[in-house]
Amino acid sequence: MSVQKPKVIPPLVLSDIAQIASTLFSSEDTTANLDPNLSPIKQLSIFNMKAEMGIAKFQVIIGNAYYDGIHIEQNIELAEYWWEEAAEQGNTEAELNLMQLYIRMNESPARVIPYLKKLVTKGNPEAMFHYGLALTYGKGVKKNVRTGESWLSKAARLNHIDALVALSKIYSEIKQLRNHTKSHQYQKRACDLGHKKSMYEYSYNKILNEKNITDISSKVYLEKLAADGHPEPLMLLAHLKVHSGNFVESVKHLHDAAMLNYGPANWMLGRCYEDGWTVKRSPSKAHYYKNRSKILGFDGGFGKNPFTPNTLSTTVIGGGYA
Repeated sequence: MSVQKPKVIPPLVLSDIAQIASTLFSSEDTTANLDPNLSPIKQLSIFNMKAEMGIAKFQVIIGNAYYDGIHIEQNIELAEYWWEEAAEQGNTEAELNLMQLYIRMNESPARVIPYLKKLVTKGNPEAMFHYGLALTYGKGVKKNVRTGESWLSKAARLNHIDALVALSKIYSEIKQLRNHTKSHQYQKRACDLGHKKSMYEYSYNKILNEKNITDISSKVYLEKLAADGHPEPLMLLAHLKVHSGNFVESVKHLHDAAMLNYGPANWMLGRCYEDGWTVKRSPSKAHYYKNRSKILGFDGGFGKNPFTPNTLSTTVIGGGYA
């Protein structure tokens, strides 16, 4: 690292140094004794001098301040500099910060891997996840699917949600590891830990692909997702209500999804009013919702075939969920 380190944090003046001499020149962590009336920038100046003395904890604090732009102008290069200084002393927080920084910046794997290797030996699940992916797909390291699976499994045992999702995917897609039972188990664990995309995909597969409309978990997941204001879960709930014979509740879910500007829901609601299915027939409302559907980019093909409960099964409900 060759960052030229300017003096961005202002130095303490002589009167400040005299006031806090016992804190400033101690190599121990005596910051708890700081005068609470000191301004934030003076406190940062103290931390900066301790960082200059080579104390890793304060190097991390100063790095964090530069990264977040707390009381000083944001400077990512200086954040990186101070984290690297602390990381050279084996500071775990600094290593983790650098790992996450390089991943966010999409740096070459060669910059990330050294920190991953250090952090996995310290039991960090985030590092285990990223190292497992790197090994599984051969990014920055020699590809080793089995070893990658092992690290991902270790992270999953610590309830790392992204690791659970990744394992569900690789057990489904990678021929060498393919195991649909394990894929389902990891997806279900991710669902139970609140991973929204997994919850939706699990429910979508159960209801539309497996035609399982009695699965309790699907209903629970969809109701949680619908409460967050997403239209796709509402559509699946409408589908479930149709097949359980609760048509009124189905139309209510369609209406809620339509009000979230979801094109297919507007189209189907228009058909409901057009044919008088569960609602009072209304040509004006039918025109309104069908026109909204077109404006939202969904043209369901407004044919003359009567709307039936089965229409909901054959209309694109949406297989994606962010």
